Amino acid sequence: MKFRQSVPFLIFASALLTGCGGDGGGGEAASTTAFPTLSIDWGARTRLITAPSSALSAKIIIRNAKEGNGDFVWVINREDSLAAFKRTYTSSTRALTGDWTVKVELFGERDGGGAIVGEGVANVKLASNGQFQDSTGKPIPGISTVGKITSAYIGTGYTVYENALIPLEAVAANELNQIVPVTPGSIRFTQVSGAGKVSVSADGIATGITPGTATVTATIDGKTSTTGTVTCIPRPSDYIRTLNFKAGDAVADPAGESILVSETDKNRVVRINLETGAITVVRTLPFSPRSLALTADGAFLYVGSGSSAVVAKIQLSNNQVVSQFTFSTQGGITCGPMKVSPANGNLVAVTPKTAFSPSTDQVQLFNNGTALPDRLFGDCTSMVFSADGKYLYRYSGESTGFGLARATVTATGLTQDVSKSSVFSSFGVYITLVNGQLFGSTGQYFDSNTLNVSRSLSTPLGSSRNFLVDTAADRYLSLSSSGDNIYLQRLSDGATLLNLSGTGMSAGVGIPVGSKRFVTWGGDNLYIIKPLPEVLP
Repeated sequence: MKFRQSVPFLIFASALLTGCGGDGGGGEAASTTAFPTLSIDWGARTRLITAPSSALSAKIIIRNAKEGNGDFVWVINREDSLAAFKRTYTSSTRALTGDWTVKVELFGERDGGGAIVGEGVANVKLASNGQFQDSTGKPIPGISTVGKITSAYIGTGYTVYENALIPLEAVAANELNQIVPVTPGSIRFTQVSGAGKVSVSADGIATGITPGTATVTATIDGKTSTTGTVTCIPRPSDYIRTLNFKAGDAVADPAGESILVSETDKNRVVRINLETGAITVVRTLPFSPRSLALTADGAFLYVGSGSSAVVAKIQLSNNQVVSQFTFSTQGGITCGPMKVSPANGNLVAVTPKTAFSPSTDQVQLFNNGTALPDRLFGDCTSMVFSADGKYLYRYSGESTGFGLARATVTATGLTQDVSKSSVFSSFGVYITLVNGQLFGSTGQYFDSNTLNVSRSLSTPLGSSRNFLVDTAADRYLSLSSSGDNIYLQRLSDGATLLNLSGTGMSAGVGIPVGSKRFVTWGGDNLYIIKPLPEVLP
């Protein structure tokens, strides 16, 4: 869903970022690249750390302009001078040319660190020579950290679904038409019309109520923009496919076209086609299946029992059980969390589960069904192997220690080498590794070597296994623990892109499938969330 608007250089857009369609970039597809060039007027630096003039660095985010996929991010550090000066900078990395939405953030510390002391968003054209231009091709004079604001701009063409929230954005300019980033929270939004269709708060959160259009203005330092429009449209009726299905666990095939699911009440594993919802029986088993782990090549599926201490290995080319092993001789033991090494399809990490609390107390490796002696002790809510299979990460979320550990995988099992306590504050947190980066389901980023928290997003939906991280597209998707809310953020700055309520789902467990679909389940139902822009723009 694209649109154009005629205002001086600031062709402002937000629906493309947060709403329900389009490519998210605010313009036509780009096929060439350039080294972006930008001038910044750094004002005389104040000691007041909350003012834009105090900025020691500027982050330029060109949304969806990164080669390959995702946002292009460029950080510019101010030189060591308290005096005012102007300088032109050229990025050392190429970005896609074309029409893009650009966000400017000023930071109180170098390298984009510290608090954000100024921000602004505008739509511009990146020309083949790296120059930022307005819609007519006229060069944009750049950014100024100080100066009198003479104009305010808000977009038109925002789109929001019923029962969804999206943030509105605006930008200020001075008499030279330079972008003037302003202190966060200093932009006030006023709804002019359409109160029964869309509700707009003073801080710019638009909520879809019923189909129709509302108008809104933005005021910055006493300067009020012309009106922009926000249109509420009906939510598609088929973006969530609901199957009446009691799932114990699910894994996605490498192609992202289907999922393998343990159907606990029918003692079988099935394959579900994500496009059609068709269910095909893979194998009926002599036990109630629970935990699943798929080899990296998709050739073999490990199935852990929910009624005994047994793991079966299924060859998916013919759906035959090729081996089986018992991981405990104690009574009352079943299979808890289970993972297979990405580097060795014969190496499986198994967590024995009991009816007591905590229900787990160790993780053990099995190589071709043979137990390796060195175990990783402590309860296990979630675990994940590194991509090279050298490490296993485990979160202990059944006890109040809330510990995160890393163990080295050796010929004799697992040797813990790093451990951190109180890394989370919730029991039901899950972890995942994406491109070498460790993430938690409550928004934490971790250094995969030290396990220190390197960054946190504010995720208001609480803890659940329902989260998806797409580093290439700069997206973090989470579902509430009940499954009824979908919350989408940008990884780079934590900005809310979508808060969708009233999905009708009731589920607390889920998995991403590829980077564009999500499957979640709970109770008697399994839900397939289709790759619509409202969910994963």
